[in-house]
Amino acid sequence: SQEARDVLAALAPHIQKCTEAFKGQTVSNSLYGLRRCGGSQEVRAVLATLVPHIQKCTDAFAGHNVSNSIYGLQRCGDSQEARDVLAALVPHIQKCEGAFTRQSVSNSLHGLQRCGDSQEARDVLAALAPHIQKCTEAFKGQTVSNSLYGLRRCGGSQEVRAVLATLVPHIQKCTDAFAGHNVSNSIYGLQRCG
Repeated sequence: SQEARDVLAALAPHIQKCTEAFKGQTVSNSLYGLRRCGGSQEVRAVLATLVPHIQKCTDAFAGHNVSNSIYGLQRCGDSQEARDVLAALVPHIQKCEGAFTRQSVSNSLHGLQRCGDSQEARDVLAALAPHIQKCTEAFKGQTVSNSLYGLRRCGGSQEVRAVLATLVPHIQKCTDAFAGHNVSNSIYGLQRCG
């Protein structure tokens, strides 16, 4: 809504002036809150003001911090500001300790759905692949479909192919019955994967 965009525009200078160090939870909550806001000029301005805070964050990210951060970008589009956020998140993803849950995998990949085939998105995928591989939780049909759907605009890069390879064993082990929309979203997500 215009009102939400006005609030974001009013918040941007306050975010920029904030001197308190952000924790992983602060970053993830901030980005997650944008998940339905679209790619407006106001959203892009907020993303731009968040980037330095993400870069300066020394707090360790848990899997849910990573996934909620990326999930929040799902409607932000393929703007330079969104790419800058992805680039700032990469070191946090690489340093993330602890196992990703199936929900963390699903939300992370689903959040990339409008990010396009940028170097920043490829770097995020490369950082996520080991976490996806290590996930021990059994995937459900919804996990599979959300994960694959999130790749729909990521192209056919080596990083996308590596993520697909890490997903195959999870899909093969999935015993959950797929609903029709799980099937269609899974296949739809592969449209640009090469």
